[in-house]
Amino acid sequence: MREMQVNSDSSRSKPRDRKWKWRTLVCFAAILLIHVNSSLAVGDAPTRLEFFDSKVEPLLRKRCFSCHSHAAGKAKGGLVLDSRIGWEKGGGSGPAIVPGNVEDSLLIQGLRYDGLEMPPNAQLNPEEIKIFEKWIEDGAFDERKSQSPEVDARALWALEPIQKYEPPKTLDEYWPIDEADQFILSEMESRGIQPNGHSDK
Repeated sequence: MREMQVNSDSSRSKPRDRKWKWRTLVCFAAILLIHVNSSLAVGDAPTRLEFFDSKVEPLLRKRCFSCHSHAAGKAKGGLVLDSRIGWEKGGGSGPAIVPGNVEDSLLIQGLRYDGLEMPPNAQLNPEEIKIFEKWIEDGAFDERKSQSPEVDARALWALEPIQKYEPPKTLDEYWPIDEADQFILSEMESRGIQPNGHSDK
């Protein structure tokens, strides 16, 4: 009787052991998958950088910068393509690129002449368009910084505190009606200009 009881307990423990082994295997596989994906993402960065530097940026300079860069002094449609922040902000129609989404990227629509035409004078050939499509599909890797010059807010006159200036003295004390007229008349007198008389109406 005792032997039968031991065998019964042993038979019940085997399914439990198999369950634990299965769960352990699943957890191990999940951890391994996460590790592999992380390794691929990190290892892929140099490849994407090389692709951008060798394929994408030269094409941007050749076909896009003449109308969309700080160097050219042009931002047609409000769009600049010489930095990541430039295409993220986009122009009047919104962001030019949706990383990972080729079809929703306005830049691709423009290059395909699908509602937009970029560049307007001559469309890119299919191979050039494929370069941009691959770049965007892979996440639009772009480490370029903004080309906008940094502005010292202290140098902007519009942000200076309001100051009150005493109105200048004028030779003609009767023409000015208010303080603004005194500033105007003072400048006119310094240039030898006489104001017209006051209108009756």
